[in-house]
Amino acid sequence: SRGPVGGSKPNIVTSGRVVINDFPFGGTSCAAPVVAGTVAAVISNVRDVGLIYNALYQSAEDIQQPRHIQGMGALNIEKFTEVINDATVDRASKGQE
Repeated sequence: SRGPVGGSKPNIVTSGRVVINDFPFGGTSCAAPVVAGTVAAVISNVRDVGLIYNALYQSAEDIQQPRHIQGMGALNIEKFTEVINDATVDRASKGQE
């Protein structure tokens, strides 16, 4: 999905193509659950939605497209995991968790 020219939507992008039983399909219906599942995997442990969003956006890869096409960038699950772990450890060491 693309936002209006000059805007900054979508927030983040990821692959929207899958193949099931040799039938390829894709689009936002496939991409949205990837991002939602990534967030769901950490939300029960982190519980700070703002921290999760910040880590998600901070770890997004710039794919050299205008903001109305890429938003903050492409989802990078490995980098997201590193950023969320670092933020959680940092907060715990400061007694905020």
